[in-house]
Formats: sequence, C-alpha cells, structure tokens
Amino acid sequence: MRGPNKISRALKERFAQQVLENTKDGLELLEIALDLARSTEIAPRDRLAAVSFLADRAFGRAPMSIEITTQEGAKDAIETALSDDEIAEALSTEELREYVKLRNKVKSLKVIEAPSR
Repeated sequence: MRGPNKISRALKERFAQQVLENTKDGLELLEIALDLARSTEIAPRDRLAAVSFLADRAFGRAPMSIEITTQEGAKDAIETALSDDEIAEALSTEELREYVKLRNKVKSLKVIEAPSR
C-alpha cells in the first residue's frame, strides 16, 4: 500500500500533466494572465495579481525589505508584508509598471558584505 505522500505526489503530477495537455503546454494560461495584466477594464488589484503571477513564475519570488536609516545613523532592514491589494490600491497604472521594473531589478541584486575594519 502506498503512503499518503506518494499518493499526493502522484496526484499532483497527474494534475500538472492534465493542465499542460489541456492548455497547450501552459501557453493558454500565459495568454490569459497577459490579457488580464494588460486590460484596462479590470480592477488595478486584479491586474497586479496577474503581473505578480507572471513575474513570480518568470523570475521567482523575491523577499521585500526596506532599509531605514534612523537619526542615530543605525540601519534597520524591515521585512514588509504588503498585500497585492494594498500595493494595487496605492499605485497608478504607470506606478504599477515601475513597481514591476523595480521588483525585477531587486531580484538581480547581490548582497556584498563590507570588509571588517
């Protein structure tokens, strides 16, 4: 008898195969997401969700952090957990485009440690 993990893995693989077979290897899903991201007839939060979906699949998820310099000069990295809805409500269409560009740039950055003195 199979264990629950093997059954779950087998079901996931079968489901993924069915999705690929029924969506022209996923191209139809891509077209739908692109149509939603480009549409001016849907809510900005829904457009942002489509853009985030595409960016996450193309580039992977990036952790978001904000660096703040306090009056004393100390630097604190603060993890932010803004939801897509909060971002979409706060940004215009042009700002959403800039957000995606910035998100892609941030993903490509590498952290370099300063030498100890």
